[in-house]
Amino acid sequence: MKATLILLSFLLLTSVTGCHSENDDPNSDYNIDGQWNLTHVGGGIDGRDLNFDPGVIIWTFNENTGMVNIVNDSENGLSVFQSGTYPFSIEDFGDHKTITINGMYFGSLEILQNQIHINQQVADGILMELDKINFEHF
Repeated sequence: MKATLILLSFLLLTSVTGCHSENDDPNSDYNIDGQWNLTHVGGGIDGRDLNFDPGVIIWTFNENTGMVNIVNDSENGLSVFQSGTYPFSIEDFGDHKTITINGMYFGSLEILQNQIHINQQVADGILMELDKINFEHF
C-alpha cells in the first residue's frame, strides 16, 4: 500500500512538473489575430519616419485563412500597403518569428500583448509598429 502511494505520488508529481511547453516565451499566449492600427513606419534606404493616427491604416489579421485585410486611408504613399487583402505567413525560427506578406519577406516579427513590431532593419529595411485595437475603449 505504501509503495503504491509513493508510486502514485511520483506519477502525479512528474505529470505536473514534467510537462514542457515548446515555447517558454512569456509572450506565447499573444497572437496576431484581430485588428491593429499601423502607427509607425521608419527606416529603409530613404530614411522614412512616418507616424499615423489611429484609424488611418488598419490591418486585420486572420491566421485561420492566412490573410490580412488592410484599410489604408492615408494620403502618404510611403505607408507600405494600399487597401486590399493579402496572404501572409509566419515562420518560427528557433526563438524568433518572421513574417512574409504578399510574397514579400518583412523580417522579424514580435507579437506583444498590445503591439506588433515587424523589423527588417537588419537588411536596411523598414520597421513597422502596429497597436492593437481594443474595442473596450469605444
